Amino acid sequence: PAPGWTARVTAGGQDRRYVSFEESPGVFAGTTTVRNVRGVLDAQATCDGPGSQKVTAGFTAESESTRDSGYGGIDQRQTFIAAFAEDQWHPAPGAYLTGGLRYDDFDTFGSSVTGRATAAWLTPDRSVKLRASCGTGFNAPSFLELYGVAQGYVGNPGLRPERSRGGDAGIDWYLPRRRGTLSATWFRSDTRDLVVYDFSVYPGTTANVGRARAQGLELEARLALAKDLELRANYTYLEADDATDGTRLLRRPRNSAGAGLWRDFGGGFSGGAGVQAVAGMQDVDALTYAPVSDPGYAVARIYGEWRATARLSLRARVENLLNKAYQPVNGYPALGRGIFGSAQWKL
Repeated sequence: PAPGWTARVTAGGQDRRYVSFEESPGVFAGTTTVRNVRGVLDAQATCDGPGSQKVTAGFTAESESTRDSGYGGIDQRQTFIAAFAEDQWHPAPGAYLTGGLRYDDFDTFGSSVTGRATAAWLTPDRSVKLRASCGTGFNAPSFLELYGVAQGYVGNPGLRPERSRGGDAGIDWYLPRRRGTLSATWFRSDTRDLVVYDFSVYPGTTANVGRARAQGLELEARLALAKDLELRANYTYLEADDATDGTRLLRRPRNSAGAGLWRDFGGGFSGGAGVQAVAGMQDVDALTYAPVSDPGYAVARIYGEWRATARLSLRARVENLLNKAYQPVNGYPALGRGIFGSAQWKL
């Protein structure tokens, strides 16, 4: 709109219909249909401020409705509006600071104010970056957690939103001659009123844990192995438990890792392959609700892109390449091999 200013307005919509069915050999048991309709209006503007500052401010409005013929016939609607502002400051060579605030107002759960601050320092030779951040968070329960009903399960309309605060600190090492980046990050998050599934009662339900904590270490590497060939790898060690009694939180894997290779073949063609692995996850048996340790699993994928023109790109990917049978949640098998394609046209 003016020199030193940029602005954008985004309007979006989603209409999703998901149908699942149950059957035993030769007998059709029934279907469940879930329809989710969502609309979003988002606007923000950024301007250059005094003293090497950049200020961003804006608002978001969202409306969502869900109908679920299973789980008790959910038919609910929720809207919220939010306003936010952030200031980025570059006070000295190699030093970067940011601070932001956000206000959310839900018609179902009331309002909340959250914030975040970050700091980073880059060495004069730009080979090492030290960074840290801290902030607060707010997360509203889902309709299924609130109102769902099924055999052995009932939602809890009295759930409170999750509120959290946390921080992280890390280091990035930029290898010479643009050969890649090595990163390490320590993180911790403390959550009040964490929403969990309580299977100690029948029917099972959802509940708020008084306090929960999660902390761990993330390692990441992006390495240029050869011309146009890149390796990406990551590993996360996570300890997540109920802060009141020290029990492990469900479905938070202690170990997760991934690795992949990507290559630019020239002529607009690029592609890669990767694997993601998970191990050390506590869960409950889907039939008995007894505590169990889920087996680890690894899943492979391949993907590719063809930039046919400066405006047209065609993409394809295969998820669960080896059609592996595994359960990310006990009793809920993951999808088998899936093939996806897309086209993007830039105006």
